[in-house]
Amino acid sequence: IQQYSVGQTIGGLQFPHRFRTDQTFEQDEDVQYRLRYRISFEKPLSGLQVDPREYYIKVNNEYLGVRQGGETNLEIRLLAALGYNHSEDDQIELGLDYRAESIIGDSTENLLWLTVGWYHSF
Repeated sequence: IQQYSVGQTIGGLQFPHRFRTDQTFEQDEDVQYRLRYRISFEKPLSGLQVDPREYYIKVNNEYLGVRQGGETNLEIRLLAALGYNHSEDDQIELGLDYRAESIIGDSTENLLWLTVGWYHSF
């Protein structure tokens, strides 16, 4: 996995960007290459920044291109979550993750997931 992340703050709102590539090597399969771009938006529900013991809203929009064996496809993901910043080291999020997979072609699959995430800084 190769990844580059950069963030910007506009009017107290955070907008992190992430660029990521990865390659999957499997026996008897063509190599799968994936390229992703994700932009996020994080807004505290009170104050100007997300502080400990504070709730926030997070929205991600991600585009994922896949190439394997001469075939190319695209996936779009959208996440909306409510988060709680428990401390400097721990955050928990609960939200909905919508995915539109295999957009190129006529077999688009729509998925909706309930997500729970816990982030801990070691």
